[in-house]
Amino acid sequence: MPQSQNANANSLPQTGDTDQRGLSTIGAMLLGLSGILALFGLGERKRRDDK
Repeated sequence: MPQSQNANANSLPQTGDTDQRGLSTIGAMLLGLSGILALFGLGERKRRDDK
């Protein structure tokens, strides 16, 4: 086996990890926002039930 083919065989393929970084950041932000909105919704429901 030539030297260049052996070097390629020993390295892992590049999977495009940097392309998904922005998408995962947006997903984390949406998850946090939905959690905050859910907390506000539960707080309003408790206040209405107490009256």
